[in-house]
Amino acid sequence: MSPRITMYRRFLLAKIFRYVATFFIVLFICFMIPRLMPGDLIENILGLDYYSLPQEEIDRMYREFGLDRSLPEQFFDYVKSIFTINLGYSASMGLPVTRVISEALLKTMALMLPGVLIGSILALIVGVKSGMYDNKVTKSMMSVAVIVHSTPVFIVGMFAILIFSYHLGVLPFGHLTSIGTDFSFENLPDIIYHLILPVGVLSVFVFTSYFILMMNATRQISNEFFITVNRAHGLGEQALVDKHVSRNVMPQFISMFAISIGGIISGSMVIETLFSINGMGVQLYKAVMSSDYLLMQGIFLVMILFTLICNFIAELLYAYLDPRIADSGEMNHER
Repeated sequence: MSPRITMYRRFLLAKIFRYVATFFIVLFICFMIPRLMPGDLIENILGLDYYSLPQEEIDRMYREFGLDRSLPEQFFDYVKSIFTINLGYSASMGLPVTRVISEALLKTMALMLPGVLIGSILALIVGVKSGMYDNKVTKSMMSVAVIVHSTPVFIVGMFAILIFSYHLGVLPFGHLTSIGTDFSFENLPDIIYHLILPVGVLSVFVFTSYFILMMNATRQISNEFFITVNRAHGLGEQALVDKHVSRNVMPQFISMFAISIGGIISGSMVIETLFSINGMGVQLYKAVMSSDYLLMQGIFLVMILFTLICNFIAELLYAYLDPRIADSGEMNHER
């Protein structure tokens, strides 16, 4: 086996061990957060009946939800439920947690994935192109991007609804489907029609943040000595972008893209609320307000997995694009 393959294998194993350890540490923190919050799940379920029901009935409900057990026992049951894909029963929704999450996650992905992909890819192309030039047009684009990026997303969203839904009437106010229509593949044209406005608003914000990063990174690289030398040898601007600039800005792009994909769930609450989309962000808010421990744990679990998997893939791509990263990891391992 070649030394290079051995190095990459050690690099991969070290990363896997680190991410598995991180998973269980963050999992324990997310397990404790709902239990440290004020409020009581059973009291929220029963409301005023909590004070009139017999104590035996209340104790039975605590046993039913496993809240009568010690914290270590509850955490062990939680970890066991992850591997059996049985995350319990949501008291606030009256449904299994896996069903609530699967339905909400599908809606969030339908909203966030197109928005992140469209905004990031456009920003990569436009940002790298604009970063190669320093003129009034690129300065104006940067100024507009900073202004839009600094504006709260709900304000831009409300203006978009006001213009395109209220005044022009060309797009719906919200929701993912028309009234009486199911969220299913058979109704894909209706879903796409309802997604145009929220995805457009999200794409604008993703575009501005990526554009600022890509343009600044490109300008920094375009001033490097090796770029100047290649220009002096007659290499055209497009060839410089294709062969040198794009490869050097990709690690930053991948890093930000991994963060964006990993934060799909936590970052969707504002847009989902604004456009009346019952996705993961809204479900998390409902779970917090009703002290629904099991639903919160399930949503936190999905957030952890998304974030860690995306960052793990990003680190592997770093090592592929820049072998020096794997080399440095091997050197640290030997030390």
